Amino acid sequence: MYKKDSLPIGLLIGCVSNAVLSVIIWLIVDIVGFVPIEIPGKLYFFAVIPAVFVMRTAMKKHKSVKMGSGILLSIIAFIIFFFIALHRGWI
Repeated sequence: MYKKDSLPIGLLIGCVSNAVLSVIIWLIVDIVGFVPIEIPGKLYFFAVIPAVFVMRTAMKKHKSVKMGSGILLSIIAFIIFFFIALHRGWI
């Protein structure tokens, strides 16, 4: 169906990794009950870090440029959503 090096697979990988880590951070903050950073929303910005490492691995080690581009697009979309949510007070 899809080739190994395709943009939709990269988008899927990036979105899933960002969403999973965001939920994990949200659960940790909810269980612990406090946030060590002054603005709680800044903690969700750490959800981007695994996607950056996956993107680097896909582009450098496996030479999958299209997949890396899809992951990069999902990172940019997550960051835009993050700043909109922070501005509106959703986080």
